[in-house]
Amino acid sequence: MKKNELREKYKKLRNELDEFFIEKASATITEKFIRNFSNYNSYLLYLSFNNEVRTIKLIEYLKDNGKEVFLPVVYKERLTVGCFEGFKDLVPGKYGIREPKRVSSVDNFDVVVVPGVVFDNNCYRLGYGKGYYDRFLKSIYAKVLIGFAYDFQVVEKLPVESHDVKLDFVLTEKREIGGN
Repeated sequence: MKKNELREKYKKLRNELDEFFIEKASATITEKFIRNFSNYNSYLLYLSFNNEVRTIKLIEYLKDNGKEVFLPVVYKERLTVGCFEGFKDLVPGKYGIREPKRVSSVDNFDVVVVPGVVFDNNCYRLGYGKGYYDRFLKSIYAKVLIGFAYDFQVVEKLPVESHDVKLDFVLTEKREIGGN
């Protein structure tokens, strides 16, 4: 299957999820993340929208535990970051996703968590097709790159191109993929 076909198929499946499943699966993924990755200091997470794996509780947990938390900001057709100060300080961004008001020049993170539409068993991801994350991930340093997905979003193997960035882990409600 081609990338665009995969995107459409898995976006449709994700859009059909019910709220109970999303909340339960997201809570399980959050617990796995906290158990395995909460010992770092700086985090870049995405703010979930539509039916992506929910990140609000994880963002709150990290901030409440004194961690530095950053969120993506779309600025001039590229992805950058802003420091998360609190949900009240977020504004709607280019795609309607809330983001920090001010961009930051930080480009070094302990842990980066990225969304995606489809992932594979080799820890590659397929996003929304604009290339924001792949370009961004190549421009920063991160000790650990993690994708959050529902288990049905993981396929055996995705078509991979030279610009695609391999993650270290993919966490689902059923599995922890990667770490090799």
